[in-house]
Order: sequence, then C-alpha cells, then structure tokens
Amino acid sequence: MVVVALLAAAFSGAAAATTTQEDRTSDVEFPIEVTPGVDGGLATDGEFAYAIVDTGDGTDEIVKIDPESEEVVDTYDMPFDYGSGLAIAEGSLWVSSLQAGEVAEIDLDGGGTVRQFGVTGSPAGVAYLDGSLWVGDPGLDVVSEFSTNGEYRGDFDTEEYTETVYSLAGDDGRLRLGDADDPVSSSGVKTVTTDGTLQDSRDSETTVDAVATSRFGLLTPTASGDIQLFIDTVEPVADAGRPQTGIELRQFELDGSASFDPNGGNVSYEWTQTAGPSVTLRNASTATPEFTAPDVDGNATLTFEVEVSDDAEEPNTATDTVDVTVVDLGQEGERTDDASVFTAGQTNRIQLNASANVRGQVRDVIPASWDVYEEYGSNISRVEEGEDGEVKYVYFEQRVRSETSLEYFVEVPDRTGEYEFRDFEVRATGFERASWQAVDGTSSTVVVVGQDTNTED
Repeated sequence: MVVVALLAAAFSGAAAATTTQEDRTSDVEFPIEVTPGVDGGLATDGEFAYAIVDTGDGTDEIVKIDPESEEVVDTYDMPFDYGSGLAIAEGSLWVSSLQAGEVAEIDLDGGGTVRQFGVTGSPAGVAYLDGSLWVGDPGLDVVSEFSTNGEYRGDFDTEEYTETVYSLAGDDGRLRLGDADDPVSSSGVKTVTTDGTLQDSRDSETTVDAVATSRFGLLTPTASGDIQLFIDTVEPVADAGRPQTGIELRQFELDGSASFDPNGGNVSYEWTQTAGPSVTLRNASTATPEFTAPDVDGNATLTFEVEVSDDAEEPNTATDTVDVTVVDLGQEGERTDDASVFTAGQTNRIQLNASANVRGQVRDVIPASWDVYEEYGSNISRVEEGEDGEVKYVYFEQRVRSETSLEYFVEVPDRTGEYEFRDFEVRATGFERASWQAVDGTSSTVVVVGQDTNTED
C-alpha cells in the first residue's frame, strides 16, 4: 500500500491556477512517506499522485493515490514488466521502459494501453512538453524528441552537463533532467531548454531516479523511496490582471494582486510601461498602481509589465503583461445664442451642437445668476448649483453620439456686465469611472446691458 500524506492541491501548477488566494499556502510537510516506495517514475496532475512501484512478484505497476484519503484509488497495468519513467498529458499516462526499449500511452480513465512504440536506445525518463514526448537515454546521454505517434523529431546531447540522464519532467517550456550517476558526486537536477541549453544545475545527495513538477517545486524520491521536495524555491506566479478599456483622461488602476508565491511567502511588485503613449505610473511598487490616460488622437493601446519577486534570499522573479485600450472620445462642439450682447431681464435661447465618438451625457456650465426655464427646450433633466456657487449645471436627457443639437432658454440677469459661459461638458456612458470632460473651444464671454436694478445710488 502507498501512503501519501499530502493535500490534493499541492502537486501541480495547474491546480494552483484554480485555487483561491486564501488557499495558496498549505501545511504540507516533506518528505512524504510512500510504502513500499517509489520504484520508477513519478508524476502529478494537481489532484492525484502517480508512481511506479514494485508489486513484489517481479513486475511493476502504476498506482494512483488520493492524497486526502491516503489510499490507492486505482492501479494501471503496463504492457511491459518494468517501468522507468512516467508523465501525464491530455488525459493519458505516458510510461517508458528501459528494459523493453518502448514508450506506451495508457488511458487515465479506462486504464487500457492506447498505443506503444519502440525507440532507439534505452528510454529511461519520459516527459511531455509543448506537444512532444521527450525521452532520456542514460546509455547515450541524449534526450530525444518524439511525436505522440512515435515519430522521431530530433535530439540533443547532455554529456556536457550530466553523467547519466535517467529521469525527465517538463514545465513552463523547460525540461528537468534527473541525473542518476552512482556514486552521487555529480547527481542532481539540470534545467535545460528544449534545444539542450543548460539554464540551472542543482546537486543532490542521492541519485535522481525520478522527478516531477509541482506548484511547490520539483519532487524527487528519497533513498528510501519517499517523496521529497527537491527544489523548494520555485518562481512566483505573476498576474497583471485583465485587459481594460476606458476613455482618455480618466483614471485607471492596474491590479496585480492575483500574483502569489507558491511557497506561501510574500511577493513584491515593480510595474513599468512597455508600449503606447507614455504615462506616469503612481505607486509603481505596489500591487495596484494608477495612472491618468493620455489625450489620444484615435484609440491607443498601452502595455504594462509587472515583475513579481518572492522573498527568498536570492529572489526568484516572474513577469506578466496587460493591455489597456484608451478610447478617443472625439468630442467636438459649439455653443450659439440669440445675440452676443444680451439685454437685462430678457429671455434668450442657447443651442449646443455636439458630436463624439462614443455615446455620452451632456451638461452645460453657465453663470450661477442666470435662470433656466426647465420646462422648455431639449428635455432638460435637471439643473444643479455648482459647489463653488459660481456656476449652474444644465443636464440633458438626450445623449450625444454623432451630430446632436440641444437647446434651452434662459432669463438674462438684471445686473449688467460680463458673464462667462464655461466649456460645456460630455461624460461617456458605458465606461467605468468616466468623468466629465470639457469640450474645448466652447466657452464664451457675453455682455449684459440695460438698467442695473441691483446697484445703489
């Protein structure tokens, strides 16, 4: 019987993507006891662990372990007596046999052998990465690439940095090579690209007969066949948030708070802009920096990158990007009235001609002392006094998009002099946090003439 005291979510990066932020830490303790012990390949899928074990009658089998109940929930026969490498991909187990010189695909649900094919040399470890099977040959010290139908695609030599490449795992576009040299002076795990370029090397106190990836790092068997966490400082996960769309000149907030450290540690942030019209990021070293969108001539895309670092002594980093689309409002307009000089106390018509690229609400900004006839004109929804006491806002029910004309009527105040009508404003609808934007060039200064009834002799 195999006993694995481990939570189900502990194994793979795929599982980490579906956990909530509160669930991203775990009380998992390593090493994990396995009885009778891992005797070949090791793999995880985010919910279950899979291992090749010795049945005790001279053959191997694959066991599927439920970490919560600590029981073997299924077993899989292999089309050969002894297995050496194990991988999981797209609903199948892939198992290699050094003794048989073959690789076989086993259906995870039905348990039967789907296909098997022979490979040149001695296939010890097997990994699935980027649509290909990768097979390690400890005799020739090469890693070969095959299609899932057994078609040979090429290989690379590992002799420069391994003694005996025995086990393989694949994750995040990289291959992990387990070195099973005996004595163990050169054993460990090498991280390489798919063309064989060495990226990292970690020594081991035991031969690495199996290796698997998990969200905590790399798992390998101990000398007694238990599962240990071989590398526990995996890269953090960077998440720059979802793409956003909004209007020019509004405030945007980026959100990298979904980033996390799979080891349960703290992360730090550093945001930069990598494309688009330049803006100033505020609080760029936090999870949620802000910026003000620029005034654009035509829609524009701004790209931002967040670099997330963990709190390891030698920090690991990860990056992610997000696009922000800034929409050009394209607001234009003019204000016209019955005259450039008004007579005190008379009624006058004011007309707003407006157009915009996006649908929006309109309000005019007029002197506070001018009275508005709300019952006349183009569907006035309300009139409000400005907080500064100097202006009134005239709101309209009708929305502007293409060429739109709005009119209303005002009573000219009795006091003579000059009065300033500010630019009328448009606020785009359908966009979060949209603000009122002045339509440039629509302000005017008018003169009121006539008896000043508010002056003293």
